Amino acid sequence: MTVTLPSGMRIVMSPMLPWERARADLTIQCGGAFHPSHVTTRLCLQILDHCRASLEAAHVLDVGCGTGILTLAAARMGARLCAGADTCGRALATARINGSRNDLEQRVHWIRGSADSVRASFHWVLANLPFHVLWDLLDDLPRALSSPGRLLLSGFHDIDWHHLAVRLKGEGLTIQEIISGDLSFAAEPPSGSYTWMAVLAGRA
Repeated sequence: MTVTLPSGMRIVMSPMLPWERARADLTIQCGGAFHPSHVTTRLCLQILDHCRASLEAAHVLDVGCGTGILTLAAARMGARLCAGADTCGRALATARINGSRNDLEQRVHWIRGSADSVRASFHWVLANLPFHVLWDLLDDLPRALSSPGRLLLSGFHDIDWHHLAVRLKGEGLTIQEIISGDLSFAAEPPSGSYTWMAVLAGRA
């Protein structure tokens, strides 16, 4: 399957057909990691694509990187150094393979752990994780940001947004962009909402 971003960048994810792979800017095999076709991944990619000028020569940290799709997309968009962190060894193994297949291993590093495993500061910090995980990380994620810096979060529903916004503002971050997308099912979702969101917050 292929995702085409507004800039024209084409990302192909497994299962992929031969003609899709031939025209791809980035190819992602999923292995045992969370499949990146989810709407929250697409929302993050859309914001990265929209802000790609600020990614040029930036340092990027992707917390909960999974397949490495956001880490590798940032590198392909021009980031100088990208670090993908995940607590799952199987996901990291998949991410390493994807980095190698896309010839990006020189600009990408993989870390077994979470935000508290990193001591450096980054121009961009990304986290596409379930809301309860994001909530627990909201002390650590801003600490990894440089000044100025940008924090991109997704993995939460619209009904969680107010609580998240209060926490972000309490960390001294300014909301820069908010987008949403729906993912419907045959039954009512456990959270009570079909609408997923992504937010870009900044530190001056």
